[in-house]
Amino acid sequence: MKQPLFIKNLPIDEKRISWIETVVSRLARRARTRISAAITPYPISACVTGDDVKGEVLRYMFCLDGIVSKAMVDIGKKPKLPVGVTIEIKRETGGLSTYHVLDKSKISVNLEEQVKAGDKLTVKVDTVNDTLLTEFWIAFAWVPKVGDAKIKSFLIDELENVDIEEE
Repeated sequence: MKQPLFIKNLPIDEKRISWIETVVSRLARRARTRISAAITPYPISACVTGDDVKGEVLRYMFCLDGIVSKAMVDIGKKPKLPVGVTIEIKRETGGLSTYHVLDKSKISVNLEEQVKAGDKLTVKVDTVNDTLLTEFWIAFAWVPKVGDAKIKSFLIDELENVDIEEE
């Protein structure tokens, strides 16, 4: 049975004050509980194989604003001569172009480049002399702007429950 906190015209005893302090301290702890959510990057990737891989190997258009944070390139075997990779982001007003030289089979590039909806990503491969590439792998990590992400709210008790189902 629920007991009233304050009974009219009766003094408040130490037991009641102690109980109120306990409740307030528990509520204060709960208010400080902070939940963080990870916004996972979306992968953009391509693989091109053949007898002589060169030229454009990837075209992609972004449908939301965000950041292209990282790129990774793998060409299978270490090339005898360096291989050039051009990463280009075209915008309505200009763009960005970076050129990377591969003298080993795999590289990772930190881009941290802002993109807007409608920007286009193009990747080109240039080989020197008679260097033949038979495979070319590339992957980007793209993180959409938080405002475009789908946000779901959960109570702390729901987050502790392992069986959270999709709505």
